[in-house]
Amino acid sequence: MTSDSTSRIRLASTLLALMGTVCSAAVAAWVDSPPDLESLIGEQLKFRLKWQGIPAADATLAVEDGGNGRILFKATAKTIGLADFLYPVESRIVSTARIDGFEAERYVKDGHEGREPSEVEEIVFDLQQGIAVRSEDDVPREPVEVPVDVRDPFAAFYAFRVTDPNDEGVVMMTISDGKRTKTGKVRVVAKERVKTPAGTFDTIKIAPEIEGLGGVFKKSPGATLYIWLTDDEWRRPVMMRSKVSVGSFTARLTSWSHPAVEVVATPAEPD
Repeated sequence: MTSDSTSRIRLASTLLALMGTVCSAAVAAWVDSPPDLESLIGEQLKFRLKWQGIPAADATLAVEDGGNGRILFKATAKTIGLADFLYPVESRIVSTARIDGFEAERYVKDGHEGREPSEVEEIVFDLQQGIAVRSEDDVPREPVEVPVDVRDPFAAFYAFRVTDPNDEGVVMMTISDGKRTKTGKVRVVAKERVKTPAGTFDTIKIAPEIEGLGGVFKKSPGATLYIWLTDDEWRRPVMMRSKVSVGSFTARLTSWSHPAVEVVATPAEPD
């Protein structure tokens, strides 16, 4: 594996720590209304990420009750196999928001890349003051201005899941990583049926158009990023794909669970 491919591993792990086409007719629409934010508590999704068909990393996304009216979004990602030997990457994210109004409160990411020591990034949101303060290894930056409906780089994905697109199939959102605050959009582009190790799913394919920020919508310059969400009342991600200058990464769902839901999916061939 070349140094070029190890850089792709870094991109993939960041994408999951976390994660084109235009319809020829009407904009694709979900068959159900979006889930209620609180109903996502207890959900756990596991993914296997591959680069050019080679296993590169495993990732988990989970939603937990944070107590006192808060909700936690968690992600872990770790390289495996040859990728872990050549360029080990391990990352953890915890995003905290208030359930009432989906108000951003705190975002913490820690982990390491290669043989470097672990690093900690934290963003604290003060929506009354309209600011976000980012710290790196406990060293704070200057505050940046944010609106009351701002999302952190990870919770933005869940904000999309619980929001209905407009008539043009677009959800607009403002995201801040503590260094900059940007407004972008996530566009619905197609309905597709996809196979994963966890089963076969009818999905809605979305394309984020948010540049210059980290998080689940991060992509390399000139790359395309697509995410496939189940076409049902849960809108769970089942596949993510990022095309880059050399090949592409694909993350597919390997298992999912929720305490209130019986898992029902059409069996797919083993990954």
